[in-house]
Amino acid sequence: MNRKCIAWLLLAVILAHTVFLALPIRAEAAVKRLSLEEAQRLAIANSENYRKIQNKIELQEIKYAAAVKSIRMKRKNMATFRWTPLLSFKFPEKPTLADEYEWQYKPLQISCVIQELTHQLEDEKIASREKVTQVFVETYICQEKIAFYEECLEAAQDTLQRGRMRLALGEAKQADIDKMEQKVSRLTTE
Repeated sequence: MNRKCIAWLLLAVILAHTVFLALPIRAEAAVKRLSLEEAQRLAIANSENYRKIQNKIELQEIKYAAAVKSIRMKRKNMATFRWTPLLSFKFPEKPTLADEYEWQYKPLQISCVIQELTHQLEDEKIASREKVTQVFVETYICQEKIAFYEECLEAAQDTLQRGRMRLALGEAKQADIDKMEQKVSRLTTE
């Protein structure tokens, strides 16, 4: 859970960082951009649930391989003539119904568990992608809002400067300048 929280926090910080890089800082540097696909890949790579499910799949695959190997060994052992140094002879035997049942259904049962876990893994992938996409879209909307407000603020500041010049020349009223200053202060607080 900790790694997942850290991954989501890191993703949010990276996305927020790209938002704040768009603020009116005049000294510009190379900006790294995080694409949606990269963000999705990072979320899946850092997902704790995804790793847990992968580990469960690997364990079940190991169980499957061990079960198949064990069945082969049992079949071979039952079909061959065996003896011990104390001259205890064991002749080839036919498997019992319980043995046949185990040989038929144990590998099938394990493979069904593997398929179920594979579906869970795919579901986890889709859920992670969906979460990242939602965060990404929200961040993009915030970036666009910030850019819009920056443009409005620049236009309002230019208008305010022109209004102050016109006030100095006597072509504008102080009330108009006060309204423009209120508009600029409102845009800076938003």
